[in-house]
Amino acid sequence: MQRIPKKGRAANGRTAKLRAKSGPAKPRAAARKPATLRAAGAERRVIVRSDFPDIRDKMYQAPLIELAPKMPPPKGLRILDQRSENACTGFALAAVINAMLARRGLPPVSARMLYENAKRNDEFPGEEDLG
Repeated sequence: MQRIPKKGRAANGRTAKLRAKSGPAKPRAAARKPATLRAAGAERRVIVRSDFPDIRDKMYQAPLIELAPKMPPPKGLRILDQRSENACTGFALAAVINAMLARRGLPPVSARMLYENAKRNDEFPGEEDLG
């Protein structure tokens, strides 16, 4: 039957001998104070680490191609008129969704419904919304 060593100790006792030769444990270096910056009227801690360099990393370079002087509007595009409603975000999103749905032959969505749902799920409660 094989004997199982206790935690932190090798079966032959080598760990204890090595620790005795090296002396007492050295204190850890003091942690660096995290960088801070002032944003939105409050002091914020900067906790972002830089990416480790990789030889495969490349800088983005947009292709230099000549654009057409005119483009036909996408099929299924329906211009929406919000009139005096303060729901421009809902109308803009509805225009995009409706163009995508029209390609598949599906009915349009309600701009007002999208706007009301956006207000309900707003991450900044209490702010006066003007559309």
